Amino acid sequence: MTVDADRRSPPCALVIFGASGDLTARKLLPALARLADYGALPAEVALIGVARTPMTDDEFADRCRRSVAGQENPRWNDLTAAARFVSGDYDDPATYGRLAEVLAECDRRHGSAGNRVYYFATPPRLFGPIAVSLGKAGLSAPTGDSFIRAVIEKPFGWDEASARELYADLSTAFVEDQIFRIDHYLAKETVQNLLALRFANSIFEPIWNRT
Repeated sequence: MTVDADRRSPPCALVIFGASGDLTARKLLPALARLADYGALPAEVALIGVARTPMTDDEFADRCRRSVAGQENPRWNDLTAAARFVSGDYDDPATYGRLAEVLAECDRRHGSAGNRVYYFATPPRLFGPIAVSLGKAGLSAPTGDSFIRAVIEKPFGWDEASARELYADLSTAFVEDQIFRIDHYLAKETVQNLLALRFANSIFEPIWNRT
């Protein structure tokens, strides 16, 4: 299967913080496998996991494959075989020093061109410390034509005060157009309500279909 060029990922290194966690295993890795199957992940896309759990590159690659059982797509196999893993505390400068080395290696080996996508798949209390640490390590500012993006998984704070505090931490490393806030369940209840409105009401169903 192929996709249009404008729907393929540009060269980049996808860095998943919390790579040993449940969100990565249940949501992110299957989504990446599906994108690989669609042909949306060119060879210039590299996968890097970061977590406190001690793990080798090969162990991380095996975890990726086990999270998506039965996926035989050659691009997914290549992506996971070349995956890298960085183990360390999220507030330890040594972790980010090692990450910088791995990112540079990915630029050389895969052509990721200095582009980075940081996906925060950790407990929310770690969002701020990770962002601050990336800024201190010089890993949040793009150079030349490259891009760097930070993807923040919900929740973005628990109230206005905590949301402002988190944004202050993020702003030490990233500017607003680098920050992407997502919630993969954002419209779940709305969709369920629409389905109930349509199929549970004999008034609407006869006129809410293709005929």
